[in-house]
Amino acid sequence: MHCLVLGLVLVGCGDDRAQDNETLVVYASADEPVARLIVDAFEKESGIDVTLRLDSEASKTVGLAERLRAQRAHPEADVFWSSECFVMDALAVEGILTPLPATVVESWPRKLVSADDRWAGFAGRVRVVVWNPQKIEETLVPTSLEGCSSREKNVTLAIADVRFGTTRGHFSALAALMSDESWSNWCQQLAQSNPMLLPGGNAAVVDAVASGEAMVGLTDSDDAIAAQAQGRSIAWRPIGLGLDAECGPHSVFVIPNTVGIIVGARHPDSAAEFAQFLLSSRGESILAQSASANVPLGSDAKNGAVTLGDSICLVDVRTVASAMTRAIETFLARVRDAAGER
Repeated sequence: MHCLVLGLVLVGCGDDRAQDNETLVVYASADEPVARLIVDAFEKESGIDVTLRLDSEASKTVGLAERLRAQRAHPEADVFWSSECFVMDALAVEGILTPLPATVVESWPRKLVSADDRWAGFAGRVRVVVWNPQKIEETLVPTSLEGCSSREKNVTLAIADVRFGTTRGHFSALAALMSDESWSNWCQQLAQSNPMLLPGGNAAVVDAVASGEAMVGLTDSDDAIAAQAQGRSIAWRPIGLGLDAECGPHSVFVIPNTVGIIVGARHPDSAAEFAQFLLSSRGESILAQSASANVPLGSDAKNGAVTLGDSICLVDVRTVASAMTRAIETFLARVRDAAGER
């Protein structure tokens, strides 16, 4: 399969409904307004009631995954809708996801379905670089993730917490293309350039750039689009990995949403219906036209605010996932080394 990458909140329903054995329970790491659009449309069109559970911005995908692991013997969730692919694949490897029914995946592009059918990707977000046009010329903005380590010294770069989310996936995808030594050297060069490492998620990156604390930042397309809609001083463009990978050095790095059904789900039939709704032109269209402006990947749904053409970068999810621990531990170690040298 290829990929283009804590406080629990109960949304829209009371506790009595959450315990209702007739209610489908969906864990989702998508932003609440976007998740609600999908759930509302699904409830209206299917007649199935849904309890939607979300998590916090910085660690929401990882946080929900940990909850699924803790509940393995007695799962509360029927479906996990993740806003990225790497954690979903880890859950599949651990046996927490059951294969999606053939009726759900048979008409979906095979490249978007895991080899064991335990999850499928759809509607991706684009990794982008953002900058404040009042603070910096576009010619000084890095054109790739690889190039961020060799940017001009006076160009302050904001990075979200690399231990979570799409930032973790983006860094790990680059690491997967490098030897251990090359990755360590790249991390050292980036760490010595004194980037602004934020404790929050991608939205915090946009805040730092819009406020002028940082000149450029790495984030996702939905956060950049939301900032522009609010009238903030933000410009953005897609950013790829930069190495001459199979997809080409200038291809755009896209991380899809993914969906999987939990082993032991109490409502497997309703869970399958929800998964099929996401893996459809209808589901991708809702997401493309939402504030998130996800890029349709598996259907003929029309693009929203983001159009990429044929420049999408596909990376092997399992390969990237296997590089994650090495990638992040090495980066954080080089950051500590650089801090000790100052």
